[in-house]
Amino acid sequence: MRLVNSILDTDLYLFSMSWAYIKLYPEAEGTLEFIDRGNTVYTSQFVDQLRMAIAELEMLRLSDSEKEAAFKKTGSWIPKVYWEWLQSFRFDSSKIEINLIDGKLSISVTDHLYKTVLYEVHLLAIISELRHKMLDHSILESDYLKNLESKIEISNQNQLKFGDMGTRRRFSASLHE
Repeated sequence: MRLVNSILDTDLYLFSMSWAYIKLYPEAEGTLEFIDRGNTVYTSQFVDQLRMAIAELEMLRLSDSEKEAAFKKTGSWIPKVYWEWLQSFRFDSSKIEINLIDGKLSISVTDHLYKTVLYEVHLLAIISELRHKMLDHSILESDYLKNLESKIEISNQNQLKFGDMGTRRRFSASLHE
């Protein structure tokens, strides 16, 4: 099962940043670095699974229907030309360097900034899901939904708007869906 199913499964502000880099600094290159604040000890088997999941990112394509939906939601600040460009964008695992040093995971992505920012949430989602599997964590869907329902109830009672920022730290793609 692919861990990331859509190029749009990310934070909207990263598309805004990507567009800004294209407009303001189209030649700028940079490096995104992963830092594990939890000091997790990873294994070579984890790194192997990570590499396979990252290779699957290369298959993601922005469909025509996704492009139109994204443009409708962001047309006021991210123009259609960006979404058309995004249809040609492909993740490139050769831009990603992965090392395991004394059990510590080191990941960096180097490319043009307008491309580099697009890797962040997808990589974090993959790492998070694989980490939960590696550590043999489990969660009951019913407990998760009960917790979510209480948050929705609080939001509704107080007329609060909220957005889902859970992709980067999700337990699993299926539970997140």
